[in-house]
Amino acid sequence: MSATLSIGTISPSEEDLTTQLKLLRDSHPTTGVAKLLALLKDEKPEWTVSEKRAKKVLQQAGLMISATLEGKKSAKAGATGAKPRKYPVSSMDSKVDAKKWTEKVSIRHFDAVKGKGLVATEHIEEGETIWKEDPWIMTANWSVYSGSVSGNVCMHCSCPLSLRNAGAIFTCTGCTSPTNQYCNRLCYSRAQASYHPFLCEGQNPACIPLLKLLRRHEWASPHALARVTGRLLTAWRNRESDWEGDWAFFTALAGWTMDDKYHSEGYVSSSILCAYSNSAHREEITSDMKNLWKKAFEHYVEAFHQPPTAEGRNKLQHLMKRKSLPAEIVSKLFTYDAFMLNVGRVDVNRESHGGVYQLHSHVNHSCTPNVSVLHIDVPGTQGRPPNAPSFTGTPNPSRLTIWAKRPITPGEELTASYVSPLLGVKERRRELRQWGIENCQCERCMKEEKEIVNETGDAQKPELEDLEGELRRSFGLGF
Repeated sequence: MSATLSIGTISPSEEDLTTQLKLLRDSHPTTGVAKLLALLKDEKPEWTVSEKRAKKVLQQAGLMISATLEGKKSAKAGATGAKPRKYPVSSMDSKVDAKKWTEKVSIRHFDAVKGKGLVATEHIEEGETIWKEDPWIMTANWSVYSGSVSGNVCMHCSCPLSLRNAGAIFTCTGCTSPTNQYCNRLCYSRAQASYHPFLCEGQNPACIPLLKLLRRHEWASPHALARVTGRLLTAWRNRESDWEGDWAFFTALAGWTMDDKYHSEGYVSSSILCAYSNSAHREEITSDMKNLWKKAFEHYVEAFHQPPTAEGRNKLQHLMKRKSLPAEIVSKLFTYDAFMLNVGRVDVNRESHGGVYQLHSHVNHSCTPNVSVLHIDVPGTQGRPPNAPSFTGTPNPSRLTIWAKRPITPGEELTASYVSPLLGVKERRRELRQWGIENCQCERCMKEEKEIVNETGDAQKPELEDLEGELRRSFGLGF
């Protein structure tokens, strides 16, 4: 006689409840607690969860929305007829434990707009190394990647091959290009165990059109997503525990769609497209960019989900060990909206010289930062600050060292500058728009703006000398 399950009699574990609420929040980013709980009961009728418990779990996981803040924004937008400004949104990932890297910081959720960040748990001295970290996925900027394509740097860690013993250099026999080289067998093995099989022309020929398109346009953000996807698919086919951790981390990253970024109020509309007086020219740029996004999406789906040829399908199924992805995951990877969001995730979180990092991705921006993010262990790289620590023996140049610029007190947030702190207020504000930080109003920016007004009698106006670079940043190209 089979047992019957009574409705609403099981109290789920904290981990199971958090996982399920996170999935619901991903699908319903603006839904309130009561409605989210109703959706939970529809999907898990056997669970019994009070609204109080659901709210507590949502708060702990950083999944709450700020009703007051959103209400004010919506009311203001409604009064002015403008659309509410969009910005990157993140969530907490309970599987990321700061203690894996350091005992000196903890992860904290601030609010719906700022999201998560890091705070000091103890006093940190000036000049102290807080932690060092290797990338979760290596996705360097395009100048570094182009070096790997030309055979000058390692395809995995980006170490210049000229610094390695020629006898140790290892070439992937599956790649059609002889310049796809690794500085040693260890880097090759790590790439194979992570993402490379799905981006290898021999093992997965369906990826070739995607890689050609990205190389032709020097489009770094979708290339970073391709590596992330390779890692996710590798984790799925190998070990469930690896998959759960990787998927939880990736989907918790701060992100917005590339379309939201492109149309972000104060980014493209005021600083780029309005620079053109010819509306037809503006529409042409927008249309061309959207066509490129769609073409990249088509090649992305062909590379990792639906190859157009029988040979490609057979090889991809072989790589996947014939383990099909659940429909829910497919919808969050291989739909156009998901693609645009996921490109936005890596675009926001990618450290330009190294990749995407688990703990480092929690560090928020400040124009007066208290930490520096340094690549200081690499022979032949740019000089570090005079009083920065010196290390040797680092296995790869993508390793980050997080270093205190000044004393940090317990409870104080750790912040770094997303842009060069040597830039003036106008240049900083312009660069920061690619992270959704519009017209920064920090103390330093306001002071410098006031000084400009006092000196010139008027605030600086937008200039067009770097229009091409700004256009490329808005599209995620070349970075």
